[in-house]
Amino acid sequence: MILTNILDSNITWIVFWAIIFVVTVLVEISTTQPVSIWFAGASIISFILALTSVPYWIQLVVFVGSSVLLLILSNLLFKDKILKFKKSPTNADTLIGQEIKLTKNVSLLETGEARVRDVIWTVAVEDDVSYKKDDLVIIKDIKGNKLIVTKKD
Repeated sequence: MILTNILDSNITWIVFWAIIFVVTVLVEISTTQPVSIWFAGASIISFILALTSVPYWIQLVVFVGSSVLLLILSNLLFKDKILKFKKSPTNADTLIGQEIKLTKNVSLLETGEARVRDVIWTVAVEDDVSYKKDDLVIIKDIKGNKLIVTKKD
């Protein structure tokens, strides 16, 4: 009986949606990625419905539906911006294109080694070629912990 009276009270739902809005906005502010903005928007819609004395079950359905709709719309509108994150180069990425001297033979079947900035790297090739110790090669790519090298032009 008491729970039914509380749930049927417009004031309860007005306060509830205001709290949901404040909490979701605080969560959104405290993060770097969008995680709750859709719920904040949906809580505003449900808050307005509560102010106009719409039954609470409709407010809940509208909240869920508008959260899903806002999520879908934001993905459609910002999909190209979300997916176009540029890869930030690491220190290792700066090695690509540099000329290095091999310290160990390398072939398609056998990895070699090279010293780059006082660090010994494992060296591999992608083509059916082999290079001898002391050959000069160019770093073409980095895959995992291996430098992929190619012949110096």
